[in-house]
Amino acid sequence: MKKFLLTFRNILLGCLGTFLLLSCQDGLYYTAYQPIPQSLWDSRDTLVYTLPVADRDMDVLLSVGVRSTDAYQYENLLVMVEQQCDQHKVASCRLPITIHDDGRYAHRHSTPLADDYSGVSVIHLKKGKAYTLRLTHRMKLNPLTGISEVGVFVEQTHSEGLPTMMR
Repeated sequence: MKKFLLTFRNILLGCLGTFLLLSCQDGLYYTAYQPIPQSLWDSRDTLVYTLPVADRDMDVLLSVGVRSTDAYQYENLLVMVEQQCDQHKVASCRLPITIHDDGRYAHRHSTPLADDYSGVSVIHLKKGKAYTLRLTHRMKLNPLTGISEVGVFVEQTHSEGLPTMMR
């Protein structure tokens, strides 16, 4: 009976944890990471992300995530984001990413990667339109070593009171 109760408790806690994780993704519209071959990101290498077609006009929040290794020796990374609709440039913005080295090197002993994220930019999507995001880096050093993956996170939100960088 004791084994049954422990097993039941573990299943219940697992279900509760899964529910909490899934509920945190409520406003997530799109997310994707792309690997950087051999962790060498050249400024001419453009990463392209295709957003799902919106079923209504809406504002969304965009942020960029970077997974880096010890080989990336800088405190920041400047990413240029170009928004395209029907293969025409709609808007662009620069999103700086601060690479947190305080936890980064201590964190590296257990995992080979560290995640860092940009601030957010508001993007307006129109109903029925196909949008792509094109990312490049704007650092002087070329190619950048130690960037293993770059991702985008797009969340549904109300943009009242938020700075609009891309419209």
